[in-house]
Amino acid sequence: MRKTVFLLVLLLVLITGSTAWGAVSEMEEISDRVLTRGKFAIMLVQATNMQAIQDEETAARLLVEKEILRGYPGGDLKLDRGITRLEAVALVGRTLGLKDGIEVPEWVDILEDVDGKLPQEHWGYNLYNWISRQGLVEGDPYDVLTEAQGARFLSKVFTSDARAEDILNKVKEKEQELMENFGLRTDMKSSMKMIARSGVEGTEKIPQVEGRMYIVQEMVWPDRMHQTTTVSMNIPGEEQQEFTSEMYFVDGKMYQQMPDPDTGELTWYCYPEDVLPGMEQIIKQAAKQTQVVPPELEEFIHYQMLGTKEIDGEEVYEIAFYGRVDDFEKFIRAAMGRFGGGEQLGQFVNQAAQILDSVSYWGIQYVDVDEYVTRGMQSTFLITYAEEFAGAPVPIEAMEMAMEMEEYEFSDEIKIEVPEEVLNAPLLPFLEEVEKQPSTEEMREMPKSK
Repeated sequence: MRKTVFLLVLLLVLITGSTAWGAVSEMEEISDRVLTRGKFAIMLVQATNMQAIQDEETAARLLVEKEILRGYPGGDLKLDRGITRLEAVALVGRTLGLKDGIEVPEWVDILEDVDGKLPQEHWGYNLYNWISRQGLVEGDPYDVLTEAQGARFLSKVFTSDARAEDILNKVKEKEQELMENFGLRTDMKSSMKMIARSGVEGTEKIPQVEGRMYIVQEMVWPDRMHQTTTVSMNIPGEEQQEFTSEMYFVDGKMYQQMPDPDTGELTWYCYPEDVLPGMEQIIKQAAKQTQVVPPELEEFIHYQMLGTKEIDGEEVYEIAFYGRVDDFEKFIRAAMGRFGGGEQLGQFVNQAAQILDSVSYWGIQYVDVDEYVTRGMQSTFLITYAEEFAGAPVPIEAMEMAMEMEEYEFSDEIKIEVPEEVLNAPLLPFLEEVEKQPSTEEMREMPKSK
């Protein structure tokens, strides 16, 4: 689990700091003809670069295999039937990693026009609200699309808005200048829910654990960070559990408070240096990037301009972001290639990613219209796990995590002094053998589970 959390943090550092899987290729005779389900299957497969498929049946079966297309009762796909806006949105949502039953988080404003047309109990309610809130679709969910409408919809989903990227590039430039002269403090709250995998023996005994975290993080660029995390866990049948821990990242080393395995008391431990090789260099190099979305990462994240609104008396831009990573080797290769190093870190993340199936992320960033500084951010992550790991079934299917940034402030009063107790902390016990983990090449040569 700690490796999973570390991977998620890495994704945040490298991604939020990436656009289309591929714009829809130019199609012959895009017109106002009714768009059939089969034709849309081809368009979706092409838009996401899944495969070079021109046949409707083959494209549809690929989407069925990936659990994107469900079909009608009895298995009939009805490829010659016109596709509704709701059906198209559902297929795109699942392609981006959304699950039908995952509710829109509390921070997402339900759009009144959608809320009025789709009853909350409707199978597509959650998916349609997700996509609508990201500024990707509008109109009657039950309308049958034309070929031209379908092409425009997919093009918008899988390419980023140039206006949004321009604003975020200005934010990156401005905030890098501030980081070099001031410390940064952020306050975030988050919630987490684990989803058990059905059909795996013993999952019925796994408690439905839900947790909440409150995180206060201070950073002095480029090599000092202090984080305090308060965790509250709700486990059915037990009293609510709550504890607070701290973490320091200083001069390339990470120190963290964890419960002592014998006493249960919070104790300081140091991570082996090989766990975070080159992390300081990566942070520095990432800060120097002039583009918020380097070309090699364009397929992993997308941005949309939603407009402006007022928050606490200030006018801000609303910029939606969303994306999915399911080819971790490709993502790591693209991300690490930007920094001219980080090979060891890449190996570690590759190993950690063996248990993951995909990571999807959705959110909205608020940017001050006059200052080009972030004023807030809300995001949701869906992490799905592989069916097997090391030959054994994985009992957890997915984890949902919602995060809301409540404060984002630059100040020259932020200083990070590390206590002597922390600097003298012992090595984390369960990572003492980290150097003995197999390399990436060795992992590739290992037989894969069926």
